[in-house]
Order: sequence, then C-alpha cells, then structure tokens
Amino acid sequence: MRLYRGALQSSVIVIVQYRTILTGLIVAAVLATNCQSLPNVAAPNTTLAQSASSVVNVPLNQPPSKAASVSQPDTLPLIEPFVSYAAASWLRNAHLSNQGGNASREGVPSSHPPSLSDTLMVAQNPKLGMNFANYFNMYPELREAGGSHERVEFAMKVLNPSPGSFDYRTYESQVMSPASQNNIEVLGILANPPDWAADRRYAKGHWWVPANLDLAWNDPQNHWGQFVFRTASQFKGRIKAWEVWNEPNIEFWPGPPELFARLMKVSYQAIKAADPNAIVVLGGIFHYQNIGNIQGILRALGQDPEGPANRYFFDVMGHHPYDVGICNMQSEGDLIDNYLRRDMRTFLPDETDNAHRIWVTETGIRVREDGAFPEFATPEEQASYVIASYAYALDKGAERFYYFRTNDADSEIEPWGLLKNNRTRKPGFTAFQVMAQWLPSRHVWSSRSMRWTNGVRRISFYGTNLGRISVIWNASRDTVTYDFPMTEIPSATVIEQDGRSYTILPSTGDNRSYRFVLPPAQNWRWNRDYCQVPSKPMIIVESDIVPPTGQILPLPAVITTTDVVLTMSGRDEPVGNATGLRWWDLQYRVVQPNGQASTWSQIFDRDERNSYRFVGENGKRYDFRARPHDGAGNVPDWSSAIIASTTFSIELSTPTPLPTIGTPIATATTTPTPTQTPIPPISNTFMVRQFLPLLNNLPRIRLTQTKLQDSMGGG
Repeated sequence: MRLYRGALQSSVIVIVQYRTILTGLIVAAVLATNCQSLPNVAAPNTTLAQSASSVVNVPLNQPPSKAASVSQPDTLPLIEPFVSYAAASWLRNAHLSNQGGNASREGVPSSHPPSLSDTLMVAQNPKLGMNFANYFNMYPELREAGGSHERVEFAMKVLNPSPGSFDYRTYESQVMSPASQNNIEVLGILANPPDWAADRRYAKGHWWVPANLDLAWNDPQNHWGQFVFRTASQFKGRIKAWEVWNEPNIEFWPGPPELFARLMKVSYQAIKAADPNAIVVLGGIFHYQNIGNIQGILRALGQDPEGPANRYFFDVMGHHPYDVGICNMQSEGDLIDNYLRRDMRTFLPDETDNAHRIWVTETGIRVREDGAFPEFATPEEQASYVIASYAYALDKGAERFYYFRTNDADSEIEPWGLLKNNRTRKPGFTAFQVMAQWLPSRHVWSSRSMRWTNGVRRISFYGTNLGRISVIWNASRDTVTYDFPMTEIPSATVIEQDGRSYTILPSTGDNRSYRFVLPPAQNWRWNRDYCQVPSKPMIIVESDIVPPTGQILPLPAVITTTDVVLTMSGRDEPVGNATGLRWWDLQYRVVQPNGQASTWSQIFDRDERNSYRFVGENGKRYDFRARPHDGAGNVPDWSSAIIASTTFSIELSTPTPLPTIGTPIATATTTPTPTQTPIPPISNTFMVRQFLPLLNNLPRIRLTQTKLQDSMGGG
C-alpha cells in the first residue's frame, strides 16, 4: 500500500495521502478487446464468423493502416470483430454473474468523455481487483471495469479507538453494503493500532507496533489479538480473506522481523478461531527490499514448533511487485521465483511439497498528463502497464491481482488511480476492462519467452477458456520485427489496449507465424538502462477450445520380452490431423490377478515424445493410458482415455549340462545358461524422468521450460 493511514470520519472513509513509493515504477503494456456487452456474448463453441455476426450495436474502431502505425501486424489484417468467450464463461458462474446493463453512475459530470466503459460493463473476472474503491463509493466503477475484489484497510485505531470499545457501523454502511450490492468481495487489511495499544519500545513509523504480542492471542491484555478476533467475527462469512499488515519489509513495520512473525501467529490464531474458513494473507512484501527482514520473518515462522500444524501462520503470501517483470533486462522475472519462492522453500520446511499461494495485492504506477516527471507515466503508458503487469503476475502463478488503485484519492502529488477524482476514466480503466475480458480467468500452464537480443517478450497461456492467449511487447529501444509462432489454427485475433480487435492471417511463406512490427519501448525518462514502460502490448487469441483425441496403439495380450514400446497416435481437433498434437501425458498401473488395480502412476506429462520404451516385471499385467495436448493446451479428460493392457510373461531358460565323451579325466564344471533378471518397474516419476531414458533407444526431446499454475483459489 502506498503508505496510507486509514481513518473513518462520520460516514465516509478518509484515507490520508500516500507517500511516494520508490524512485519510480516500471510500466508495462496492455492489450485490448472489443469488450462486447454481455447479452451479446457468443457461446464458447462459437466460430469466428458466428462470433462476429453476434455483435450488435457495438462500434468497432478500425485499426490504422500499416503506414500510420508500426504497431500493426506486418500483413494486411482482415478486419473482423470478435467476441470474448470469457464473458459467457463467467456469466454461467452464479456467484460472479451480472444483471446486465450499466452500473450506477450517479455524479458523473456531463463533460465526462465517452469511452468503451460508458456503454457497457464487462463480466467480472474472478481474479481481478483494485485497492480502495471505497473512496467516494466507486464500487459501481470497479464492477464496471470487470473487477471482483476490493482491498480496504480495517484500521484498529478507527474500529477500536479505546480499550473495550468497538464500532463497525461506518464500515458496514460505507464498505460492506455497497460492495455487496455490486457483487464485490472485500479483502480486509488488519493494521494501524491506536496510541493506547502501542508497544512504546519501538518508535512509531507509519504505524505503531502492537503491544503485548508475547501473550496468547486470547489474553485480554493482547489488545491486537482481541481486535483481530472481534473484527473477523463481525464479518465472518462476508469477508473471506484478511491481509495482516502491509509491506513489513520496509518502514510500515519498525520492529524486528521476529516480532512480525509473532504478529502473524497471533493474527492467524485469532482469525481462525473466529472463522476457520477465512484465508490469512501475509501482508504484501514490497518488491524484495531488505532481504534480511524478509528472511528473518520466514525463518522465525519456520522455526515455530506450532508452525507445521498451522501452515506457518499464513495461507497466502502477498506480494507488491510494482516494476518487476516488464522492462528490466537484468532482474526481470527474478523476484517472485528466485527470491520470494526460493526463501519460502529455504525457511519453511513443507514449502516444496505444499507451497503457499501467491496474491499480488498491489501493483501500479503514478500518472501525470504531461510526462514531465521522469518517474511518472503518461495516461497511455499507465494503460500499457496495467495489462503487462497482470500478464506477468499470471505467468508467475498469482491467483489474484489487485491494481493500486481505483482513483486518485484527492492526491495531486501521487495520482495513482485508474479514474480521476471526478470519475473521469483514464485510458488505464479501459485497459483494465480489456484484460478482465481477454486475459484468462483460468489456465493450466504458461510459458514465457524473453529474447534478450531484441527485447521481445512473449507470455503464452495454455488450456484457457478461449484457446491459447498470448501477450507480446517490446522492451528495447529499437523497432523490432517479430515472428510470432502460431498453432494449427489458421487465423488469430489481435486485441489492443484501447479495445480494438481484428483478425490476422499468417504472414510467412510456410504459414507458421504471424509477423509483427513492434515499436520501441515507452518511457526511458526514469532510467537510461531500461524502460519504465514497454511498447503497447498485443493480446493474441488463437481460438481453439476443442480437445484433441488420441490413444496408445493396441498391445498384444502377452509380451515375452522384458520391455514394450508404447506408441501414441491421435488427431488435433478441429484441424483434423496429427500435426497439431504437441505434447503427451502417459500413465501406467499394475493389475493384480484378482483384477484389483493400483493407482495410476505418471511416466511423463506434457512431453513431446509420442513413443516410450517401458520396462516391466515378469508375471505382472500392466494398464497404460495416454492423452494428447494440442498447441492451444487443450487436453481431453482422463475419463475418456482408452486403456491398453499387456502381461509380461518371460520364458526362463534351464541349465544344460556339458556332454561327456568316454571316461572323463576330471569332472567338468557345468555352466548354466544365464537367466534373464527382470528389471523392476519404475515406481515414481523421478526415477522415470532421471534413469529410464538411459534404457531408451529413442532420443529424449527437451521441451521449452514451462510451469503449471494452480487454478483460482478459495475466497
């Protein structure tokens, strides 16, 4: 949180000005959509042509010609509107569905400029939220932007102003009621003790350190524990997640890291006592400053003897990446994977096998109209930052993303908002709508390609509810020509950050790529070494949501050797050929003579091989099954897989004595024929991956490194 102090006065929440956050923030690029109104959204199995025909009363801004802008594809695009399947998918979720039409817009001045958001409200994306929409009751705008979540400070100094006194009326009327009316889920930040509950051993920073944290959470003198329990009880079932504190690795926490670990323990125990289903978020780590403080917190949590039984006193790690992962050529992508997750694995004993989830609870950039301030972005640059930062967060496994923030909060010094105080939309607001509609609400895995030589970044999401969704941008100083590798689908839809969309065809002779000419990155004012904002990103949707079909070729009932070659074949639908099959999952199980089968064991997953030499054990029957992935990441369910079975039955040779001729001078030693020793089956994925390829005559193909991502978490 960009240094705020929460205070509720009378019937509104007044949160005092925010201080400047670092020397600057790196901005990233955003891609856009038609953002069609919900009643006209096409069904997920609708074709491109059908989608285009379903658009009614929505003006389409034609993209400029190639001569007018180098950001357009280097081919003649087919101008064709395209409706997002994501909105239809979200509409079927009763919890997230809208009623249709526009959100209430009272108080919008007549001079408010027309924009995409003036005529429609996109469906709410279950991963997206903003900070502090409670300013001036901007929940309708948050919903109109496509957000489902709001982050609000629940200040102890306001709710518990004196010992034993609690007052939640203003929060009920000014936060909970309008949030409920607009189908917004609130993430509450527990922070900001009053003077009477402060630990005077530590000088007050932005907030006091709470007193008596060494006492049990339910001790009457542990004022923080009492406040947390009462507050979580008050909003039980309505607030499903609580973030404890904010940015404890910088000046928000003036105490030692070990004491913050104690604060987390007290808070976790109090929240779970009030509401066992509530999610506890460790207050967002800012960037990765003051590494020693972060490691000290994690070390203390990991060493607590009660930690293993209590998830080490948090369910989710909050992170505030801001300028990470977009432009910096040296540290791009390192903070979440190589620092935050690395240290959690180092200091939390169970982290490797039972990793904590990641939520980005803040990221943003300050905006000035004239671009005269180096560390600020222009409004268009903010729009680029919005989408690129969300694409980065999704790729790193973030399950939620809260943009900082909804509006400028009367600040002329640090205007972070997507809206001005008079509710005028900045281009970033439309960009938020674009990513809410077009970037995935779910995906199975993602891959990131960073071309250090020319600065191009590509993040692709596979197994989404739209097909393969990719985001590309340029982080270099030069105009770059980039050939985007396509799937088997013969066309793609490009969406820009202002909402324009159009269909393109392959631009290379072999019809295997789309050619883009990407302009230089934006805003080199802040740092000469790397941009603060990349080029305007492009969202590229290859609308394939049909799973392929495939199976293992039939096997003989009995195998009289020690191994068998499993061969997979299939078709990529709807293309209808085998060339679109990119990866295979392969599993086996052992079947006992009585017909009982073991659980399925993984041989490999998402592997490019379509054949595999399996070594079996004599006298045992094995079942095998396989399923293909296409280039968009579609994969059939295991329940539809055809099972191939075989039994290993190896005939063992018997010893043969040497023949004797006449009377032997000495007794000959009989040498038996060697018996083949069955090789035991590989029992786990690690053994399969590391050692079985040595027995394989087939070469192992190395995949481009990818990673899995968990689906949307609870809350």
